[in-house]
Amino acid sequence: VTGVQTCALPIWLNKSRVLKKLDSYIDESKDIYLSIDIDVLDPSVFDSVSYPIIGGFQMNDFLGIISKILCSDKVYFCDIVECNPMVGSDNAHIFYQMIQFVKSKLRRI
Repeated sequence: VTGVQTCALPIWLNKSRVLKKLDSYIDESKDIYLSIDIDVLDPSVFDSVSYPIIGGFQMNDFLGIISKILCSDKVYFCDIVECNPMVGSDNAHIFYQMIQFVKSKLRRI
């Protein structure tokens, strides 16, 4: 598809490099389809995923990055993927809070 650019930022990059790269992607994008893959969260934060990543993002950093994208007014669609309620702890309340956070930040929809 012409004009589609993906932005998969490796978690081993430091926070300032991730935010700088993210700013660049946001500036260059007209519209953003945001797919939030929650298995990037550290299992100590959210472990109801099939492939937990030890050393993943902490919730504050994760929400900061998501907020930066959502507040750009360029997001036209957003989904949250990789939640697996069959594994890990009962994280339904955290997942619900994530959905409410995303809804509160979306301005175009």
